[in-house]
Amino acid sequence: MLAGALGIGLAYAAQIDWSASTVEVTNKKENKQQQAPSYEERVAGKVKETKWQVVDKIQECESAGHTEEDAPIVHDSNSKISVGVLQWQVASVQHYVKKWHGRDITRKEAVILALDAERARVLAYKTIWYEVGGVWNWRSCAEAKGVAATIETIRTIEGE
Repeated sequence: MLAGALGIGLAYAAQIDWSASTVEVTNKKENKQQQAPSYEERVAGKVKETKWQVVDKIQECESAGHTEEDAPIVHDSNSKISVGVLQWQVASVQHYVKKWHGRDITRKEAVILALDAERARVLAYKTIWYEVGGVWNWRSCAEAKGVAATIETIRTIEGE
């Protein structure tokens, strides 16, 4: 009633078959049917979201509150330089660009990539999710954020 009193017309009607795994939604204005995502599509979406949340947790820990604009560069306890909000080491960036993209990059290109938060995140995503044990490139933060269990659960869901 409230919707009618406010002059808001209900534009959608749901037709639900409780035995099916999908819901059909009809747009009355355009008389088109849209199919709601299936269970499998919803799970796949949640898995992808969770994968990015793992990257977010690693970045949150590694960045220590610094932003991309801060261009964090740290001399690690292993005598290596770590760069950017994900604290990539130059040799690791070079290795994973070669592995995932099949091309060699210079140290300068590796530093520039590591300082670009979005590109560094994509490289971290690929490394964490497509390289067995890839998350251990960020051992301290992986342990501190407890992401190993999440990774194991996702791998089980995906059947790996």
